[in-house]
Amino acid sequence: MPRNNFDIHEAFAEKTVAVVLDHLKEIRQKRPKSDFILLDDKNFMVDDLSVVGSLISLNLINNKGMRCERLIAPESFSVTIEELRKQ
Repeated sequence: MPRNNFDIHEAFAEKTVAVVLDHLKEIRQKRPKSDFILLDDKNFMVDDLSVVGSLISLNLINNKGMRCERLIAPESFSVTIEELRKQ
């Protein structure tokens, strides 16, 4: 049980990440032959998703192939799950 305000925010961040990863897992189970990527709100590919304290850490690959890390509050977190088209 959360003891203080920080614990509540940290628990919210952990729950937010867990919900996204669980949903991605469900989609992959429904379509096992498809590949999916996560995109942030700037259309950068999400390489890793984790929690750092009360923030969500996104390790991103931008459109030029450069890597960066972005820390955001769970309240402003959004990602798109996109299916990759096979050619």
